[in-house]
Amino acid sequence: MKKRFKLLIDIPSSTQSDIAFLLIIFFIITAVFVRKDYIKFNIIKSSGTEEKVILKKVIKVKLYNNKILINNEQIKNNNILLKIKTLLRNKEYSRNIVIEFKKDLKYNNFIIFFEKISQIKNIKIKIKELK
Repeated sequence: MKKRFKLLIDIPSSTQSDIAFLLIIFFIITAVFVRKDYIKFNIIKSSGTEEKVILKKVIKVKLYNNKILINNEQIKNNNILLKIKTLLRNKEYSRNIVIEFKKDLKYNNFIIFFEKISQIKNIKIKIKELK
């Protein structure tokens, strides 16, 4: 009778951990992490010519932590959209809004205001810091 030889095939497990580690690194590096809590700005590229805006026709908004002034008139938080829309319906004002804020303005207050104002279409917004 012939002797049978048993083949012992053994896969080394030490290389499996190396491969798993390299795959994890690969997927972390190639993954795209998306944050959805952002403000989308559509910035129009300058055509080289500056558009002159008559200052009396610009809606001026001043943001403070405890109050909001629209054209130097204090507005409650829930009346912001209504006030700006009525000013825009008036032919005296253009669709330009200048937002001025103090350096100590809380980020959350700015976001709440900007969410309300972003409901208005076809407006131009300039943001600057109050001195």
